[in-house]
Amino acid sequence: MGSSEETAIVSKPPYIMAWWEEHEEGRVLGVYQSPMVREDDPIYAPVAAALRDRCHRWMASEVVRDTDMMYRKARLTAYMVFAVCPGPRWVHSCTRSGSRPAEAATSSARGCA
Repeated sequence: MGSSEETAIVSKPPYIMAWWEEHEEGRVLGVYQSPMVREDDPIYAPVAAALRDRCHRWMASEVVRDTDMMYRKARLTAYMVFAVCPGPRWVHSCTRSGSRPAEAATSSARGCA
């Protein structure tokens, strides 16, 4: 297993924490958020901005019990973020196509060259 280095992009416990993880395999955006935080909330803005202009792929998501978070649970989500558009090789949310962020592996890679 390769090592990783983390860089925080938002840290507002008990609402949301998000960070970049640099891996040998690529860059991952991790998001740990309370169920009360929606994608259109101002507190989510740093995450939305990190995904808006970069091709990315939803990797995994799970809900966990966490008594330190609002409502005593949190959703952990991981996104693979590409340095350059991978084209049709990967199903992903493509910034070149103007599509919305993908929440499932079934999203389209339309518009990728």
